[in-house]
Amino acid sequence: MLNPTLFLVFYIFTYILLCLFLIFTVKVRLSGPRFITISFILLISFVCGLRDQYVGTDTYTFYSLTKLMVSADSYLWAKDYVYYFFSRLGYQIAGYQLSVLLTTVITSSALALAVLRIIKISFKSDRSNNIIMTKTVCITLIFILMMSSSDFLMQIANQTRQIMALAIFILAITYFYENKYIIFSILTVLAIFSHHSLVLVILALIVSMTVKNIKIHFLILMGSFLLFATGISTHLLDAFGLGVSEGSIYAQALNSAASLYIKTVITIGLGLILYFLYYKKYGKYGHGFEFIFIRIYMMLASLSILYLGFAEASNRIQRYEGVIFPIILILILRKYRINALHIIVVLIISASYFSFMMSYYSTLKTLGFYSSEIKLL
Repeated sequence: MLNPTLFLVFYIFTYILLCLFLIFTVKVRLSGPRFITISFILLISFVCGLRDQYVGTDTYTFYSLTKLMVSADSYLWAKDYVYYFFSRLGYQIAGYQLSVLLTTVITSSALALAVLRIIKISFKSDRSNNIIMTKTVCITLIFILMMSSSDFLMQIANQTRQIMALAIFILAITYFYENKYIIFSILTVLAIFSHHSLVLVILALIVSMTVKNIKIHFLILMGSFLLFATGISTHLLDAFGLGVSEGSIYAQALNSAASLYIKTVITIGLGLILYFLYYKKYGKYGHGFEFIFIRIYMMLASLSILYLGFAEASNRIQRYEGVIFPIILILILRKYRINALHIIVVLIISASYFSFMMSYYSTLKTLGFYSSEIKLL
């Protein structure tokens, strides 16, 4: 099992390995989208699936609940049946480690397969004249940007239920795009019962399918900010029974209100970058996966702003945005004249944020570096 130190070492090693693979791919024009997809699944499954119970502040909680479910032969009060089904299955076969490994393998496989399908379908339906942005380069860039995101790390190594739900739903959307509604429906049900908060992402998808003008989504985002700034959003959510009770974990503050606000500013800033890049190339409307996901992103950003008064609830919504951002960015960049220098700049920015994230107190605390158990080692 990987303790926090070994986990951190291998996670950084995986990130560096993907960066080196990208540079090599750009240089020799290597074409192996399936190879990099399978490699990502294996690497993430190894690093995150073999972590010990002290990596991730929620890891031990989920494990304890799984044990309790097995002993009671019941799902108790849990709503996330799909996640706990696989967690229980792994535990009953080989204990803690397989419980964590099995859920991680399913999550990483669903996410990687979704990215592979998105890129393959995008290249098939809308070919780009950008020679350097091959399928393999696009997929590798998405994986690198995901790994450098705190939202991805905090979920794959901690809040596994949430990213499992999102991964399965992103995969479902690829079938929705191909009009395969039965597969889409089945995967969506599985996603909902992996983590119930996915209902918000489904709501964002429904709204995005109804409101197709990207300018309106921009105005909704700005309107959400004004509603929060004036305090109206918090009162309205409470009045309609859509708020979060004070006793709920989702209403509890994070390490500090400032960190949440800074993260929100970053989220809005990234959303605006996506909006202007998209609008410049497509205008008010568009097509392809980028058109679907950018509207979902902006709706989630609007919701996270409205829920800022409920602290952790807003943070959990932003977790979804951090995972889908790389997909949208790379799909949009395909339409621009990207060269090797641009990719190096993206890698430098990614590596800089990755370094900051890995040295941040909140990240290290979540990974178990300041727990009493680790201090005894």
